[in-house]
Amino acid sequence: MAQVINRLKANRPAALNLHSKSIDHIPDSKSSPLTHVFGKHNSSPHKSRPTRILCLHGKGTSAKVLETQMKPLLKKLGSRVECVFLNGPVLSDPYHGIDRYFSGPYFSWYPSPTRQSLTEALDFILDQIDSLGPFDGVFGFSQGAAMAAMLCMDYPHMFKFAAFFCGGRPYDRDTLQRVSLERGTGDFVTRTITTSSSTSSASSPTSSGSSTPRSKFGEVKFSSSFLHSNASSEDNIFDFATSELDMNASRRPSLRPTALITVPTVHLIGKQDAHAGEGRMLKELCDQTSAVLVEHDGGHVMPRTSAPVGELFNAVDAVIKKGLSQSS
Repeated sequence: MAQVINRLKANRPAALNLHSKSIDHIPDSKSSPLTHVFGKHNSSPHKSRPTRILCLHGKGTSAKVLETQMKPLLKKLGSRVECVFLNGPVLSDPYHGIDRYFSGPYFSWYPSPTRQSLTEALDFILDQIDSLGPFDGVFGFSQGAAMAAMLCMDYPHMFKFAAFFCGGRPYDRDTLQRVSLERGTGDFVTRTITTSSSTSSASSPTSSGSSTPRSKFGEVKFSSSFLHSNASSEDNIFDFATSELDMNASRRPSLRPTALITVPTVHLIGKQDAHAGEGRMLKELCDQTSAVLVEHDGGHVMPRTSAPVGELFNAVDAVIKKGLSQSS
């Protein structure tokens, strides 16, 4: 039987039945998020462990909401996967109409895309990966898909595969604009990366007199600086400096000249989704030889009828197998 576990960063109680009422209790502390774990837990040393997948919900929803949205897919994936549904760090208003179907509280990964909020969201997820990981793959819905894409770009060795449901392009934390490809060439436009000991300056403008923001890993210039759209004229543009970082390779930010998502990916897009264009542009950021598009007739939702769920399962199943085989 499927299990749900309440996992807190400092305290992990025993497994609970999927329908246990205690899963509705959410701690007040943002540093102690509730997560749901869907899947059978196999402790036998003679059997292989399930494929572990980190799942990130959409804005104004919760781990419980995403688990319910994904239930038809989860049933098909069965006990060979263990999906960990993480709540975002920010309490928020419910997404449009979600409160008619799900009680709160509701969470987001960030309230609005500022450099501080995006960095805090990323650091929050990395902390939870340290506590609950490792994971083989990452799934994300809507805002959660953008966060999943950001992780895949900045930490290309962290996951073996990814699935973006009704997703969109992530924001660049340097420019606060959405990551995009240079039209006409298919190449990424990147800013020159400078080390803290270098005397040369980056090719993009900096904000005069501003201090260099520091992530929890040290001074970092992530290489996801590209051509973008819809920038605010008031957005400040800074440069990060790189330094030698003492961390595991899986948590080392990418300093490659491009930030292409190279792991196999699934892209679920609703034909009636007002954000479908964003989903297609997110697919453009991925390796086209291993990016699988699945379209359904609905909107900004997960499919629930048998035909599109079956198509989504086939795509996810193939991408999981490909990702695991490439890393073995």
